[in-house]
Amino acid sequence: MEPSELKYLFYWAVGPVVILLAYIYLRDRYHKEPLGLLAKIFFLGFVSAYPIVIVENFIAEFIDLIPFPALHAIAVGFIGAAIPEEFAKLYILKHWIWDNREFDEHYDGIVYAVFVSLGFACIENLMYVFGGLNSSVDTAQNIAYGRAIFSIPCHALCGVMMGYFFSLAKFERVNNKKYLSYALWVPVLFHGSYDAVLFLRDIEGMNEGVLGLLYLMFLAINVCLWVCSIKRIRHLASLLVPEGQEENALKVCAQCGNVYASNLKRCPNCKSKIIQVYESEPLQDPNLVIQTWESFETGEEHEE
Repeated sequence: MEPSELKYLFYWAVGPVVILLAYIYLRDRYHKEPLGLLAKIFFLGFVSAYPIVIVENFIAEFIDLIPFPALHAIAVGFIGAAIPEEFAKLYILKHWIWDNREFDEHYDGIVYAVFVSLGFACIENLMYVFGGLNSSVDTAQNIAYGRAIFSIPCHALCGVMMGYFFSLAKFERVNNKKYLSYALWVPVLFHGSYDAVLFLRDIEGMNEGVLGLLYLMFLAINVCLWVCSIKRIRHLASLLVPEGQEENALKVCAQCGNVYASNLKRCPNCKSKIIQVYESEPLQDPNLVIQTWESFETGEEHEE
């Protein structure tokens, strides 16, 4: 095999990871996270693949006892892959990021979660792509193309979902445990569904009509994951407050959705902690509820 072909495969295996990392990092417009800390979190995600594989192989021994192919495929997707992988990512975030002083904005949770997720995805992708060389160069290239379009973004977007709820767990103390559980189980739901559909597709003798339905389900899962993740990226990115503009920041209650002026600490409606969102013009009445969070996003007027 020519060195140029190896480089080509390497670029396809690592390139999507770099592109997605750059996008998430650059969305943090005002207070970017330290590159050293991001590199550490990425590395932890990278090396976590080794213990995760050990755990997954151990779990596989029990899953292989399931005699029904469809149930076996679903168990592999959720219990054999999604749960151990997403748990490991959340464990890294909880033990290395939760109490870190750099974790001081809502959007930071997404940044760190995506970096740890793509650290794992990077080593996994390299193993799959170069493992494909055992068959042929064409096989390795096809694996690289498919994973660049679907698998790598899936890991990143599950990281977005994890980071979103991880941030709410950190800054919205009223529902800390609830949001922390969401940070695990929402990514598990998407990740497990994604993998389960692929494993169901590989069952021998699968009816063509069922295969068509599985492909539609696969497409629906990906579209739903993209839509949900983009919405949450925009949500938390909109809360970023430029340096020196704190006096112009509104406060949004993450629990009931009301938007208040910047000097309130707790929501008068539900007593939950209020989060910051930037607005170019300060409010005149500090106690005025101007609109709901949903109408704030869409620009609609709030009706009393």
